[in-house]
Amino acid sequence: MTEDRRELVITLDFRKLFALSLLTIITVVSLYTYIVALLAWDAPTHELSVEVNDFWTLDNYGAMDNVFAPGDLLDVYVEADLADQYWLPPSYESFVGNINYRIILTIFDPNDAPMLCVSVSDSQPDGTINGYYLEADMLDSFYQIPLDAAASTDYAVRVVYWSDWLPNGEAKAVQAWEYNFEVT
Repeated sequence: MTEDRRELVITLDFRKLFALSLLTIITVVSLYTYIVALLAWDAPTHELSVEVNDFWTLDNYGAMDNVFAPGDLLDVYVEADLADQYWLPPSYESFVGNINYRIILTIFDPNDAPMLCVSVSDSQPDGTINGYYLEADMLDSFYQIPLDAAASTDYAVRVVYWSDWLPNGEAKAVQAWEYNFEVT
């Protein structure tokens, strides 16, 4: 038995080397663009588009309070930041235009039954949401705790933000923020 060995010789002239280099560059750029597009779609701010800065209950004089009696007037203050940029390697890119959003505020009794549900819609040119008051911006009056309200520490105020901060108006409601108060 004889072995038939053949030698393969590849000669690269300038044209072949240029074509091979160009093909390699196109492949690397396409792969990089694809990976960057995936990372930009799944950016950290995509999942955390809203962050509540301040959220508390107030009495009818505007003082922070979380203990109320039946019949007392209650106000709620909430302020948040909306994500105004997303991560697109190698840096962050800003959103263009206004950010439209809706704030939904619900007060729950100790049995998790809603006692009040209100909302307000607005838009901001940047990512900062001004503070909103239940009395001034949502109800045009204070909320009066019912006279027959049970004494409990389990009353809750829940706030949800909906925003269209992604292209094509995709809404995000990542989570609800909750603040508890007591009725004595």
